[in-house]
Amino acid sequence: QAAFSAYLNADTTNATGDGTVFALNSYTYAATLNTGFFNAANGVFTAPQTGTYDFNALLRVANLSSGHTSGVLSLVTTSKTITLWSGNPYAIADGTTAYLFGASKVSLTAGDTAYLSLQVSGSTKTVTIGNGATNFNSNFGACRILNC
Repeated sequence: QAAFSAYLNADTTNATGDGTVFALNSYTYAATLNTGFFNAANGVFTAPQTGTYDFNALLRVANLSSGHTSGVLSLVTTSKTITLWSGNPYAIADGTTAYLFGASKVSLTAGDTAYLSLQVSGSTKTVTIGNGATNFNSNFGACRILNC
């Protein structure tokens, strides 16, 4: 069964905040569970077979300011982009840090890929995506095949 749980190895500073769409598919992850279909070197999952997959993502975003009023956390697959979370990250922040969570069931064909992206808008490019070494982590994990 295809399954993985992973978190970013390091903070990614100045990733977004000015409308930049930041793709989390070129950063190193630490995989705490990996049945071989998640590439920890670049954060990309490859579906081993056709079916419906369950994705969950939790991102810690920091260095938010009052101008950061729009955010979108997405799951980018070979055939489509799915919004996992959308809203005002500053409005839900504890100080300057917010936690964004989203989940989706996605139909994938064998060989399709999936990774996360984040876009925060409204101010300057100062938003940091937090790593798993802090008390809260950035997870792109718990993907398992549901129906084959």
